[in-house]
Amino acid sequence: MVMTGRGLEPPEALADLAGAAEAEAARIAEKFRTAANRDKPDAEWRFEVVDIRLIHVMHDDPGLAWMAYGTLESAGATPWTASWDQQ
Repeated sequence: MVMTGRGLEPPEALADLAGAAEAEAARIAEKFRTAANRDKPDAEWRFEVVDIRLIHVMHDDPGLAWMAYGTLESAGATPWTASWDQQ
């Protein structure tokens, strides 16, 4: 999934990208917090944004001069297949 962030300067665009990626990862993980999964072992499910690019954009709002984008990915499709203890 491609994630984006914007800001006046590159660090702000990267921070916005990080916030968007964290929110999306939490949204994806939320569907596994159900009673059906209660008996499964704890697992660490890491997400990361890879292949990050920064571009200067022309925009009517001068506060949005930079855009950062990258691909949100994980080592597995579920928290249990992505557990770093198994790798």
